[in-house]
Amino acid sequence: MVLDGRYIEGTSFSDGGMNLRMISNIDMQETTICPECEETIPVHQGFITWCDKCEWNVKADHKKGNPKNAFERTYLQVGEKMGSDLLQGLIQKGSLRTSFSWLRLFTYLVASVIHLFSLFLFISGLLLVVFYYQEIIILLLGCLLLVFSWAARPRFHQLREKPLTRDAFPALYRVMDDMAKVMGSEKVHGVVINEQFNASYREIGLRRKKIITLGLPLLEILDEKELSALIAHELAHGINGDQNRSYWVGSAFYTLTYWYTVIRPDQLWDPGYRVLAFFMFFANLVLLALSQLIHFLLYILCHLFWQDSQRAEYLADQLVTQTASPKATISLLNKLHLDGMFEFTIFKVINTKRTGHFFEDFQEKIRVLPEREMERLHRASVKAGARLDASHPPTANRVSFISSLTYEEPLYKMDKETFEQLNAELDELKPSMEQKLIDFYKRYVLLQ
Repeated sequence: MVLDGRYIEGTSFSDGGMNLRMISNIDMQETTICPECEETIPVHQGFITWCDKCEWNVKADHKKGNPKNAFERTYLQVGEKMGSDLLQGLIQKGSLRTSFSWLRLFTYLVASVIHLFSLFLFISGLLLVVFYYQEIIILLLGCLLLVFSWAARPRFHQLREKPLTRDAFPALYRVMDDMAKVMGSEKVHGVVINEQFNASYREIGLRRKKIITLGLPLLEILDEKELSALIAHELAHGINGDQNRSYWVGSAFYTLTYWYTVIRPDQLWDPGYRVLAFFMFFANLVLLALSQLIHFLLYILCHLFWQDSQRAEYLADQLVTQTASPKATISLLNKLHLDGMFEFTIFKVINTKRTGHFFEDFQEKIRVLPEREMERLHRASVKAGARLDASHPPTANRVSFISSLTYEEPLYKMDKETFEQLNAELDELKPSMEQKLIDFYKRYVLLQ
């Protein structure tokens, strides 16, 4: 790195896409010259130096939001073609609520056909096993159909973590109940606090119990307004009729994705595989053709589902803006993309063996974060088309939509006393959460 004609030596660290250069033994200069456009640009020790004129060294992370399976890959392909048109239409329309949608009705019909086919496979397998149990080949086929249909059955969300009790966390549940009342939502059945840097909403079992999961590392870097926005966003998913979280349609996506994953022969074009198992080559061609048909059905369902699902995400943002304010909502979105610094802090704690201080170190890391670095992260997310996951619209589109909304006063304001009581309750969870984080990264991340 060159500052005023002098080379500064340092050590580079990687934190999942951000290269941090730690400078030692030399006084840091306040400015340097952009090598691309020769503009004078500020320098902040410990953070990436970049140019706000030509965006040199912004370092967009194009890996964020990469699809994890066939559904996410297909869903993103559909979104690339329709995303900006939907955004402009929503901004011009203003209101997102719809009382009836033929598209939604047709989506449920297609999902029903998929589930009926799974039922058909199950009944067929059962009949083959019962009536042809003496024929080995037919019996094996029947068993295969039973296993296949059972694996692809509609499923309820399962709750693996135990929700916090209302008696032990009164301030947390008081905030949840007050916000649910303001937003016109039912009270949540339970709140789960885990060690992840995210939040989620689920409906569990036949009774569709509302469960909100909040990541303690994320909560630790939010102020009371941003925390209100986070809780409001998760509650909004129980109001806006998001099909992605519905039992019937969501499980249909799972079924198609499962069929595609199981049937598609990934090793078909491997030369070594063809030499060792040439007799399977033509059978795999049939499986490949069948998997492409399933992928086509998945693509159709994504087209039917996509607009309504994305509208639900924007509606959640609209409800959050009404409840907590546009400024708090945008600030929350920006902080949700600080996962790189979250991981950097974990690695630092593990490498230095400074256990017991992760949350304090992470809070300090965010506290000293310059506004210029936040602006770089925002521009990087725009360049990469970053999104929280495949089901969410690009964050830049969400910010544009939120910025188009105007509300004078938020419907809910968390007072400082309640915020402090809530944080005091969560402090008790920090030691166990930090240990879970360290164990997870040692076992599943650092050993890869």
